[in-house]
Amino acid sequence: VDRIRSSIRPVTGACGCVHVADVLFTFSDGSFKRPDIAVLCELPNPLETDEALNIIPGAVIEIISKKIIN
Repeated sequence: VDRIRSSIRPVTGACGCVHVADVLFTFSDGSFKRPDIAVLCELPNPLETDEALNIIPGAVIEIISKKIIN
């Protein structure tokens, strides 16, 4: 996950491209999701909280395999 996060770069003219790992999000239907990596336009305030974030990530990345293919 850290290797993937270190490769995430913002696109010129796009939002801030903040990426967070293993953060709980709540959605309007009441469901909760904890993606491996979430890409946000700005850093939520406060990030360190015991509650789920009530924002929609711009993108999510789920790691489905740790097997490295050469």
